[in-house]
Amino acid sequence: MTAGVRTLALHGLDVNQVVVEVDIANGLPSFDIVGLPDASIREARNRVRAAIRNSGFRFPTRRITVNLAPADLRKEGPAFDLAVAVALLAADGQCAAGPWADWAVLGELGLDGSVRAVAGTLALARVVRARLGTPGWPAGMVVPRGNLEEAMLVEGLPLCAVDTLRDLAEPAQRHVFIGKGQQGVVGEEGGGGADDGIGGVSGSGLGGGHGGGDNGDVGPDLAHVLGQETGKRALEIAAAGGHHLLLSGPPGGGKTLLARCLPGLLPPPTFAEAMEITTIYSVSGRLPSGTLVRRRPFRTPHHHITAAGLIGGGKPLQPGEISLAHHGVLFLDELGEYSRSVVELLRQPLEQGEVTLARQGAAVTFPASFTLVTACNPCPCGFLNDPTHACRCSEADIRRYQARVSGPLLDRIHLRVEVPAVDENASWVKGEGEAEGGGGGAGRGGTSIGSLHGSAAVAARVAAARHRQVERQNGRLNSRLGAADVSQLVRDMARGSGGSRLLEDLEGRRGLSFRGRESLLKVARTIADLAGGDDIREEHILEAFTYRTERTLGKT
Repeated sequence: MTAGVRTLALHGLDVNQVVVEVDIANGLPSFDIVGLPDASIREARNRVRAAIRNSGFRFPTRRITVNLAPADLRKEGPAFDLAVAVALLAADGQCAAGPWADWAVLGELGLDGSVRAVAGTLALARVVRARLGTPGWPAGMVVPRGNLEEAMLVEGLPLCAVDTLRDLAEPAQRHVFIGKGQQGVVGEEGGGGADDGIGGVSGSGLGGGHGGGDNGDVGPDLAHVLGQETGKRALEIAAAGGHHLLLSGPPGGGKTLLARCLPGLLPPPTFAEAMEITTIYSVSGRLPSGTLVRRRPFRTPHHHITAAGLIGGGKPLQPGEISLAHHGVLFLDELGEYSRSVVELLRQPLEQGEVTLARQGAAVTFPASFTLVTACNPCPCGFLNDPTHACRCSEADIRRYQARVSGPLLDRIHLRVEVPAVDENASWVKGEGEAEGGGGGAGRGGTSIGSLHGSAAVAARVAAARHRQVERQNGRLNSRLGAADVSQLVRDMARGSGGSRLLEDLEGRRGLSFRGRESLLKVARTIADLAGGDDIREEHILEAFTYRTERTLGKT
């Protein structure tokens, strides 16, 4: 006898239908799975056999052949277990597969017959919902109970949740749910921690030290940063326009603290962005529950990270840190300590907002639209050009250290800011405080966190500037403008404030590259948006130019 059950295969974020065909014939007992299965699927033979027996069914002692069609599509992961077991029982006449003939069946089996949650359910559910009513596509999904809340984020999708294999085989145990989804903009409540990367800088420790959960703190308040007014302003511009930022300076100046303030300046993701973020975390198996991610990711990978860890890879292909930072921030602390060959892989994603991984027989594209924030010392000891500490590094050490970051990569970073050591003689360091709105030193001398430099006030300005960009540019931030858009900015300046003459002068005297000119204009456009202006003026271009320091990484 034969029987077939539908299921789904996930390749990156792409979804393919798979039909599990089972044939039971006379002959010596055997159990074979064909159709390009990976090792985890071949091992399903033992899981399925034990689950069927421990669920009170009879395992056929005949020749069993399982075909995963189409045969030329590689299948990976344990999510096929439940479909194989149901098709086998149907072929043996112990249950009817008819009620689920038009549904996709997903789930990993335990030896006791329990059905365990699988990664990527949200990505599968979104595709099935988008194709409901399309001939040949499933009319619903059978999912493990542990994936029900996640799948119900997709509105209007028929779902059946099961705890055990027997739940699916017995009609009395079947209950159909309809995905409820969520509407509108994600609220500002919740956040993320520094351990799983979903947002914020402190959390539950789910991701091996890479940044945040869905509920938690959003990092230190910007008003707690002592001094560093230029760095704070650059951070505000980076948040407002999604610009990449490099903070350079000696140890102890506050580079890392500044970067960790960024999550508190960013607005929450829209519903569409939150669904994309949640889908990526679901595919990677890092989604701790079925709740929607409500904070922009803040990822902080260690400098020993590999190429596969940064851009994605493995078997099956998994998203890397740049995709886990999608619609959020990727923070590389101590940039000079990262392998140059690894860091250089960022060049294409920074330009295109996605990364394509090509492996033998497969090519997978993951989204990777993130804001890159980096912090670095100018030399191995960190005190090159520092007026108060002598540098202990040789010229060869300095050259090797600085060579780890190439010119082309630096050219893609729109904002480059020096963060000097804190002046120990400053009044706010001595505890004398600052005037209201002076930034830094909150909690010293009565400076209010609600000042002009507090995170709440800066976040309000960032949100207003982003709203102007989204309305003007069909949802794109200034950092994502193309060459045609930048050319239009130049034409607008020529007809308006005269900023084009200053731009030509800077190009002639400073030798800006074409990419550098584009970056300068994008940053100037963001500064104008923060000021509430419609035109890019000379003062906006001059300020943007100050953030292209030539002493980055100590280079003079």
